[in-house]
Amino acid sequence: MDVPIELRYEKGRSHEMTLSTTQKLGPGSEFDLFGRHWRIVGTALQPRSTAWSQAPPRLVCVPDDRLAEKA
Repeated sequence: MDVPIELRYEKGRSHEMTLSTTQKLGPGSEFDLFGRHWRIVGTALQPRSTAWSQAPPRLVCVPDDRLAEKA
C-alpha cells in the first residue's frame, strides 16, 4: 500500500513523498528510511478543496532523537 508522508527535519525543512509499505501506519508508528529512524506524530492539515478531501491524510514524521542519542 502507498502511504503519503511528510518528513519534517530538525531545521525546518520538510519533504513530501509516498512510502510503499505492507504495514498499517498511524500516529506512534516507527520506521527506518534514508538512514534514519522516523516516528509518525500525526497528520498534516489538508486544503478544503474537493479533490484533496478524497485523498488519504498525509502522515507527519519526525526523526526519533531517542535512538540517535543511544548511538
